[in-house]
Amino acid sequence: MPEWLPSHQRKSWTFLPRFPAISYTATMSLAAYLQMAELLEGAPTTLYCVKDTEGRYLAVNNAFVERTGRSSRRDVVGKLAADLFPGELVANYHQQDDDIRELRHTLRDELELITEANGQLAWFLTTKQPIFEGDALVAIAVVSVALGTPAALGSEHPLRPVVAYVRAHLASAMSVEALAELAGLPLRQFERLMHRTFGLPTKQYITQVRVVAATELLRNSGLPLAEIAQRCGWYDQSAFSRQFTKVAGVTPGEYRRRTAD
Repeated sequence: MPEWLPSHQRKSWTFLPRFPAISYTATMSLAAYLQMAELLEGAPTTLYCVKDTEGRYLAVNNAFVERTGRSSRRDVVGKLAADLFPGELVANYHQQDDDIRELRHTLRDELELITEANGQLAWFLTTKQPIFEGDALVAIAVVSVALGTPAALGSEHPLRPVVAYVRAHLASAMSVEALAELAGLPLRQFERLMHRTFGLPTKQYITQVRVVAATELLRNSGLPLAEIAQRCGWYDQSAFSRQFTKVAGVTPGEYRRRTAD
């Protein structure tokens, strides 16, 4: 039980996976979630914010401020996503928030490709937690944890053939069960090893590899979007556009225009 949380707010605690250095986040009061921004102030690879039901930011940590390109929390608190981010990202955030408001549940492990303040692309795994007072939804807390680059896999690592297979067969359907068999591991052991190695569930890892391949083709080739979709494993251009926009926050066409030389 954290000492910084007032005694009257120390209620039942449940787990929120991959909340950095914390294993006990919900059920907390709004005040406790706001204090989390201070606790995570020194976490450069974790973006954290709390926003009210109208979407105004109530609390943010420094990493979140840096991502917006602003200079201080005063420049962010009280603002809406539309004041800080491109329209494509805002539409995606609004859709996620609408889902939380409607379904009243936590959104976990959303894979996101985020453009950092220096223009570099980085992968994050995002969780959105609804905050209730009684039965009323009063705010949403968002934590996005950077996915580091995994260490090189040794020649005898059981995931080495899996990685090679995924990269070589992007256009093919892939099942987790078949990949586990390729690794020579029971399914549950395989899933745990994938998560420990790449920070992602297997299906999310496949999506990440496909999106990375698509970004490279969008930047470095003049191939039509429909052909890129097919090469990278989407059954049609519409499905490709939906998945790419969900992950990257921009459409494939817009990504190509922004990264054109």
